[in-house]
Amino acid sequence: MSEIKVNKISPATSTDITLGDSGDTFTVPSGATIVNSGTATGFGGGKVNQIVQGELLVGYRTSTSDTWVDPGLSATITPSAADSKVFVNISNGMVGGENTADSVGARIHRSISGGASGEIGMPTQGSYHAYGVRGWSLGEDFDHTSSSSGGSLIISYLDSPATTSATTYKLQMINANPNSMVLNGVHVTTTTASFPITSSFIQLWEILA
Repeated sequence: MSEIKVNKISPATSTDITLGDSGDTFTVPSGATIVNSGTATGFGGGKVNQIVQGELLVGYRTSTSDTWVDPGLSATITPSAADSKVFVNISNGMVGGENTADSVGARIHRSISGGASGEIGMPTQGSYHAYGVRGWSLGEDFDHTSSSSGGSLIISYLDSPATTSATTYKLQMINANPNSMVLNGVHVTTTTASFPITSSFIQLWEILA
């Protein structure tokens, strides 16, 4: 077997280099790493390149919540290519407002390191569009002093951040009324069989183009 050792291979007459012929196999040995700093094409899109998870394992309660708040559920991913998509999946075990008049909403907030920051996937129709992602809201009685009931929240969104910089996604919540709301429980200061504490998770999947 012949071996050639060089530090760089550059095209002689054009911008393309062809490796081998149809039917040839190129083997990457165990322990070797291929680093791509450009755009990889022709490898079959739709494959998952990496998965990042964030979690919130404690109860969260606001004092007032008629403005957007961050309960602390976030995760950061650095896409390997600018044309990659990021699948955002958020799941909460229990969430709700403080009384029967509440309508709790949620959204995904994205911030790119050195770039733009703002909510994504929000509806554009109506003056109250900020009170829910894809129409999600809870109007039941989730008073954490008199009720042990709760609702769950699942948000899934396929984002196109168009960047290779570190990108942070986080859950934000709001109440249409100036009342408290809770996440991961109904009574977050007491843990009993009637008032359990649940967990919340956010997963970021990089999907190759």
